Amino acid sequence: VFLWFGIFELRLYILRWQGNRYKYDAKWPSEHPNPAFFFKSQNLDSLIWTFCSAIPIWTGLQVVFLYLFSNGYVPWLTFADNPIYLFCLCLLVPIIHEISFFSVHRLLHVPFLYKWYIPCIIIRSTPLRSRRWRCTRSSICCTLAYACGI
Repeated sequence: VFLWFGIFELRLYILRWQGNRYKYDAKWPSEHPNPAFFFKSQNLDSLIWTFCSAIPIWTGLQVVFLYLFSNGYVPWLTFADNPIYLFCLCLLVPIIHEISFFSVHRLLHVPFLYKWYIPCIIIRSTPLRSRRWRCTRSSICCTLAYACGI
């Protein structure tokens, strides 16, 4: 992950090969520190969230599922043994994903969650240090809820 995204970071943000041609915002994050991000750096903020939150959570989920498969708690299905079931499942997975994605984003507009979650994570409009833990807590909770399909 670090190597793959590091190549894009190097090429697009450090060497700036494309300049501003395809950028939505012409400002470069490294030239305009923003107190809404950890260490006032959007790049460091993204790096911290990726390696300290996203990767451990998804690695933990992968370990749990592999443990369940290897010990027979959940059946391992092969295409050779269950072609119709797996074909139908391949058609249903995008529908399930879209329903869960829509539902989570719809829930974010419930007044309580909107007030608690949106300003810190999506818009990043509150740079106050007193709200940093609330932002961290809501991001972790939302990540776990989305990963569990809630």
